[in-house]
Amino acid sequence: MDTDRKIELETVSLENLGGGTLGELFALKLTEVLENIWDPNTDPGAARKITLEVTFKPDEDRDSAGVSLKAKASLAPHRGSGTVIYMGRQGGTVKAVERNPKQLQMDLDEENRPAEFPAAGE
Repeated sequence: MDTDRKIELETVSLENLGGGTLGELFALKLTEVLENIWDPNTDPGAARKITLEVTFKPDEDRDSAGVSLKAKASLAPHRGSGTVIYMGRQGGTVKAVERNPKQLQMDLDEENRPAEFPAAGE
């Protein structure tokens, strides 16, 4: 055995910590953020945030430390949706519907235009 041979050790860095886990966690959260930005049901002006957390827990001798790697994304919430309901009694029970039962029903064509109205330019 050659006892004079020195072993080259790679110093810990952001890129290699945990075998590249931190970079992978960031990439996963970045995908979540980009999908959230692209989602038309979220506020386009809301800020999104990725937080990387690296926690070191040294041992008693201080010659090693356990390292915890976490990533979290703060996303814009979905905007929600709304509708109007119409209520009334039917047979002693309160019922709710979304279409106003007092509104006359119109026949619509395939483009959701009233069927009896001529198309534009006709």
